[in-house]
Amino acid sequence: LFIQQRMSHGLSFMLSYTFSKTIDDVGTFRTGFAIPAGALANSTKAYPIDRIERSRSVQDQPQNLVITTVYDLPFGRNHIGGGNPIVRALTSDWQLSGVFFYVSGNPLALTSAACTGLTGQGTCMPAYNPNFTGSARQNGGWGHGATRANLSTIQYINPAAFEEVGETVIGNVARTAPDGLRGPGNYDIDASIRRTFNIWKNGRVKFVFDASVFNAVNRSEEHTSELQSHHDL
Repeated sequence: LFIQQRMSHGLSFMLSYTFSKTIDDVGTFRTGFAIPAGALANSTKAYPIDRIERSRSVQDQPQNLVITTVYDLPFGRNHIGGGNPIVRALTSDWQLSGVFFYVSGNPLALTSAACTGLTGQGTCMPAYNPNFTGSARQNGGWGHGATRANLSTIQYINPAAFEEVGETVIGNVARTAPDGLRGPGNYDIDASIRRTFNIWKNGRVKFVFDASVFNAVNRSEEHTSELQSHHDL
């Protein structure tokens, strides 16, 4: 979806929205061969080579929104207060602009740091716990209720939803987004205010004053990227 409003009454904006779905079978390989029936934890299904790895791509971001806007403030010369020389001198030719973006969180890829998986298995992955009910997500969204004092004690994925596998089976969790688990989404706001001054006749030479702020909401992209990467149980 793409919407654009060209400059009208001093305002222009552009909105771009993408809804997408990315699927692949690359990344976290648990085997390099076909999986025979009975080799997969809690399942009797057989899989051709790499077929069990088919899932959402780790780069999958279904929601992607970008909004940009520019607004020439309606004050001063030929606008509100333009008849007053003081108002005209102070308020003419000011412009506001901004950019807002939002992207969905990436699918999480769970791996197990302590399983004793099948000899020759590529990546050690857990299995779904057949006795677990409910959602693997706990304690609300990422960062909900977290403070400097308790951050290290809050866990947002319930380990009870998964289990380690034995020495004769392969973990059956989805390669990415098991139980719909995703990392946190991210958003950002950048904004600026500027004024253009004519410093030579007929505007041939101009001076531009610009004050800008980036990442006004103070979102850490590095922290978000860490949460969206592989997660060890």
